[in-house]
Amino acid sequence: MKKIGFIDLDTSHPRSFVKRINAINNFQVTGVFDRGRAKGKAETKAFCEEFGVKEYDSAKALAEDCDGVMVLSADWETHLEDIKAVLEAGKACYCDKPLVKSLDEIKEFVELCQNSKAPMFAGSGWRWNAKTKALAEKIKDSKISDAMMCVPSDRYYYGIHGVECLLGMFGSGIKAVKTEIRTDEVTIVSLYHKRGMAIRLVLETDFPLSRFNIFSADGNEQSLLIDGDDIHDGICGNFAQCVNSGKSPATIEELTEAVKIMFMIEESLITAKRICPDSLEQVSSVSSIKFMADYCA
Repeated sequence: MKKIGFIDLDTSHPRSFVKRINAINNFQVTGVFDRGRAKGKAETKAFCEEFGVKEYDSAKALAEDCDGVMVLSADWETHLEDIKAVLEAGKACYCDKPLVKSLDEIKEFVELCQNSKAPMFAGSGWRWNAKTKALAEKIKDSKISDAMMCVPSDRYYYGIHGVECLLGMFGSGIKAVKTEIRTDEVTIVSLYHKRGMAIRLVLETDFPLSRFNIFSADGNEQSLLIDGDDIHDGICGNFAQCVNSGKSPATIEELTEAVKIMFMIEESLITAKRICPDSLEQVSSVSSIKFMADYCA
C-alpha cells in the first residue's frame, strides 16, 4: 500500500483529496502534519479521527513514514521548507498553488528538484485535469484568437488558477504581460503568448461566471468548463501516477512558469508597462501576510 501524508489542513482540499486518494487502488492517506493556522487544532483532531490517520509533529517525520506527501497549506510562505523536507526524504511531493513566494525561492526550488531523485508535482487543478488536457490536444495546431479568462477574488492566490489554466490549454510561452484596465471593480491584463495571441485575463471581479473562459480556435468559438470534481480528480490522479511511476507529470519550468507570470502581472500593475520575464525590477516576491490574516479571519 502507498502511504500518503498531508501537510496542513487550511483549505477545503484535504477533505476532498483524502476521499479521492483513498479511492485509488493501493493508496491510503495515513498521516497529517498540521500547523492549525486556519482552522485550528480541533480540525486536526477531527480529521485524524474521521479518516483514521496519524498526526505528526513535523514535515520531516511525516515524510519519512510516507511514500508521498501533499503540501496543502494556504500560506505559500511555508511551502518551500515543506517541499525541502519531503524531497530530502526522497519521497514524491505535490504542492498546492501558489508554489512559492519569490524569485529566490524559485531558484532554490529548481536546485532542490535537480538534486533530488524524488518526483515533484505542483500547481492548480484548473491546469492538471483531463478536460484541460483533452482540449489542449484538440487545439494544439490551431490558430488561437480572442482569448479571455475570468478569475474572481484575490489576485495572487486565486488569479494563478487562471494563469495555469491558460498554460494548460495553450502551452507554455507567455512572452510578456501588460495592464489594460485597473479600477476598484476589475483588473484586466493582457498575456502575450508565443503562439501569437493576446489573452485577456480578468482578475478581482464579481463577474458572475467564475472559471469563465472563451476563445477562438481556427475561427470557431471554444470554451472550457471544469468543475470541482474535474479539478480535484486531476490533482489526485496525477499525484498517484507520480508516486507509482517515480516521475513528475511536468517539467521544472512548467511548474514555476505561472509564479513568474504572476510577478510580471504585479510589476505591470505598478508600472503600467509591458513586462517581460527578464525585465522584472520592482517585484521579486509576493507576501502572504495580509492574505493569511484575511483568510484565517
